[in-house]
Amino acid sequence: MEIKSQNVLEKLKLPVNVVEFDTKDTKGVIEIAQKLGVEPKQVVKTLVLKGKSETFYMCVVGGDSRLNYKALKKLLDEKDVMMAKPDEIKEQTGYDLGAIPAFGLKNELKTVIASNLKDQDKLYVGTGVYGYDFVMSPDELIKVTNSSFEDVVKLDKDAVTKNIDINYEIEYNPMKEDSKYDSDSFITVDDALQKGEGAVSLRGWVYRI
Repeated sequence: MEIKSQNVLEKLKLPVNVVEFDTKDTKGVIEIAQKLGVEPKQVVKTLVLKGKSETFYMCVVGGDSRLNYKALKKLLDEKDVMMAKPDEIKEQTGYDLGAIPAFGLKNELKTVIASNLKDQDKLYVGTGVYGYDFVMSPDELIKVTNSSFEDVVKLDKDAVTKNIDINYEIEYNPMKEDSKYDSDSFITVDDALQKGEGAVSLRGWVYRI
């Protein structure tokens, strides 16, 4: 299995530790953590955002956290920050949703690492190939991303109990014939929960909420 992002670690002479998990019926961070036998807060999410200035950013957060947009806007000096759309993410990173590494991207993005990740001994970071994660220390993650720890998240117990990664933008699945939503309807999971039952696609998986 070729993992292109591994080259970045090798150039920096950082250890390369890769673990594999079963992708069958694995729909998000919570289930990935279960497959790996670790806590959700150890499995990181790589979030690509777009500022009002049209600048793109990456935020790396734990599986038990959600972004604090107020703190993030202040940190980035942006009037507004939103999740990038799937086509924008592919253009900026070279990867599709669900398989975005924190480094080795197509374009260099300013990266922010959630400060609560530094409390973990091991972090499980996407490689760019779904089903494979790097095992890294917080310090190694900081070095390879050339970033810093910042207070930009808050614990989201609701996301853990619902087994839904609410930091990702989602779209109602346009492939289903019975879908009552058009393919341009992008909303957050929070909004979807308020709308009631519907078919939604999140990180490449279809959820019924």
